[in-house]
Amino acid sequence: MHPSKRRLAAVETALTNRGVSLSKEDGRLVGTGGTVPGLDEGTSVAVMSPRDGTPLTIGSYVATAASDGHVPLLVTSPETADEIRAVLSAPFLLADADEASRTFYAIADRIQLPDGAYACIAADGPIEWVEQYPDNGDTTLRCTVGDRTVVVLDGVEALRCPDGAPFPYRYRRNDAKRFEVLDDGGVIGRFGSVREMQAAGYRPLSVPFVPEHHVRTNEALARDVLLAVVDGEHVELSSVDTGSR
Repeated sequence: MHPSKRRLAAVETALTNRGVSLSKEDGRLVGTGGTVPGLDEGTSVAVMSPRDGTPLTIGSYVATAASDGHVPLLVTSPETADEIRAVLSAPFLLADADEASRTFYAIADRIQLPDGAYACIAADGPIEWVEQYPDNGDTTLRCTVGDRTVVVLDGVEALRCPDGAPFPYRYRRNDAKRFEVLDDGGVIGRFGSVREMQAAGYRPLSVPFVPEHHVRTNEALARDVLLAVVDGEHVELSSVDTGSR
């Protein structure tokens, strides 16, 4: 049996022993009743086994469960538990936050521009997205690579329909199926693959994971997320301190 299936079976047994009534809903295990640490009476849980602990995966699982009206119960191994808990712990689904800013996780997704091309950058180093909201009310979303600012937007809502103007480079496939990199003056390079494009110093710009763009409904349920850490036959059920709502 695959390790993930063994973990799910162990959690199913542990929940049943706690008096939880389990059923299948759209192919997913859902539990009601019983006694589960951190779970309010009358609230159901969706038992889910994420494939990894990355922010995009964890955020997607949490959002799906909450959208369906359940508290997420994420099943994981001890090796991945700390990574998942770090993503979920306050600040919830954020890399960092304070009174004046939020720092987002950069995830493996692309930013499509109005002309159908995708934003790219010509810079090496980790990508960091920070939303700043100073006292004057002029919110900005700033993307930096290392110590270099590569783009500034008018807050996270600008990502929903981004204007191509703030992005210095973009790329697209042409009719010959080759990748073209463009700046404001037009095409500056053509490549047979993304790998070739990256070797020339250009790479797709990763999009920030903005929690409210993913957890769109039932945020309270999402924040009540539970972890089931399975080590052999032992199952540890616990809640996560996701911070204030």
